[in-house]
Amino acid sequence: KVALLGYDLSYPDAGSMAVTLYWQAASRMDASYTTFLHLIDPASGQIVSQTDVIPRGWSYPTNWWEVGEVVQDTVTLSLASVPPGEYALTAGWYQLENGERLPLSSSAGQSISDNALFLTSILHESQE
Repeated sequence: KVALLGYDLSYPDAGSMAVTLYWQAASRMDASYTTFLHLIDPASGQIVSQTDVIPRGWSYPTNWWEVGEVVQDTVTLSLASVPPGEYALTAGWYQLENGERLPLSSSAGQSISDNALFLTSILHESQE
């Protein structure tokens, strides 16, 4: 239903990371989906920071998107309480009403485990 065309990372301050996502509607969506971004400790599998939003600051639900439309959305993850270390950044979609995740697959058509797309590894360093 939606494809990730790419993303950009920036650090507006020492305590946060901004992720700009470029999504494209592959088909018309009947439901409004919420984006999640998780920063995960790969050693424990624990989420150390997360954000969940409807695109464009809760103002542009996916059921408004037209087929082929590219939607740019910037979301911020707090790093304030994240200890130094290496983390995995993942993204995906779910329905807010029931928590059901939108199924994800690779460009080759293979299902992606946990319906969470691995974006990149992040090295978070101490701010001291």
